Amino acid sequence: METALLGKIEHLIPVPQVLKTLYIQPYWCSLLTFEQGITLSALLLNAAERKDLYDLAYQSGRLLLSLQACPYTYAGFFNEKAQLAAPFLSDDLINHGHVCLESDIVRTILPIKQQDHLSFLFKEGKTLLEITHPPSLVHGDFDPSNILVRLEKDEWRIGALLDWEYAHAGTYLQDAANWLRWRHHLPIDYMAGFCDALQEKGLLINEADWQTAAFLDVLALLDLLNRTRPHQLVRANALCTLIEERLQDL
Repeated sequence: METALLGKIEHLIPVPQVLKTLYIQPYWCSLLTFEQGITLSALLLNAAERKDLYDLAYQSGRLLLSLQACPYTYAGFFNEKAQLAAPFLSDDLINHGHVCLESDIVRTILPIKQQDHLSFLFKEGKTLLEITHPPSLVHGDFDPSNILVRLEKDEWRIGALLDWEYAHAGTYLQDAANWLRWRHHLPIDYMAGFCDALQEKGLLINEADWQTAAFLDVLALLDLLNRTRPHQLVRANALCTLIEERLQDL
């Protein structure tokens, strides 16, 4: 799916080219063209390099906007040819949230207060997921760790968007939520540049958008917590903290 998708979008979005796809039991893997640079997450960990943070965040917002050039008739998952094949509805997302909330790992690790808050939100979930804009391409893991940047004439520029395994058709708010997940842990320019880029095009402009983004991120974080193993305590605690941050937005 990733190979087929990258072939379709390479003229719109900066992505590596797939040279060859291999099956090395039990995994599929791809040989990609070499892209110069480092991940944006690595750059963010170096406080001395954050002088261009607003510009990089703005570029990231513009990168997300470029995905809007790939519209779809409904939200859904792709088949191996990157064709829209399996539709999903807001009910499917909420039902999956219920499944995660009832799992042993979540019931054991997530504080009761947060579990109760989530149970309440799931009852109102349809309202939070009332999305009026048309579906478009969603990266699915739009995160600084998947954005490659490089120096060009002493300025940091985005070189490629990596790792498309979770790509699907849906709302841009899913990707926006993933990016904004880290805003409480970084300087204000991280959020400001990104939001300015989207809001110039009329996206992420009202409270309903922010509420939907927060709820989508809660569902994504809950899914990650559900797939966390009992011995992964650092990961589990970090996810619980992020879930609490998003619940405060709701």
